[in-house]
Amino acid sequence: MNSEQIAVEITNVVFGERPFVSGYDRAHVDDFLDALRAAVVGNASVDDVRAMVDEARFSTRRGAYDQSEVDAFLDRVVGLYAGVAPTPSPPVRPGDPGVGTPRARLDAPSGSALIAPRPGLLTRLGNKLRG
Repeated sequence: MNSEQIAVEITNVVFGERPFVSGYDRAHVDDFLDALRAAVVGNASVDDVRAMVDEARFSTRRGAYDQSEVDAFLDRVVGLYAGVAPTPSPPVRPGDPGVGTPRARLDAPSGSALIAPRPGLLTRLGNKLRG
């Protein structure tokens, strides 16, 4: 499978949703997939793609994507890409153009890396009555 075919898979993936259970926030996953697709189309190194996936963090909420499906898909993309991506670039030396320029990294919004879901209404009411 080539990079273009992997990019098409990323674009067309459909995840199951968990209406009553906590899952990965859809908007955060969709934004990450856009960035991942751009990296694949841009022929990023396997190490860069793997690092993007390893560093990805998503907020959780009810009515969101099934976490196990998202995680399995991201693992699949890395595996597929490892078979088609160009070899990593040679090491750079200080003073080379671009050295020291940080690579953009997509993070979940501040304070949201796999945060616990908000308690339900009955739990909040019970806590108010007790406290």
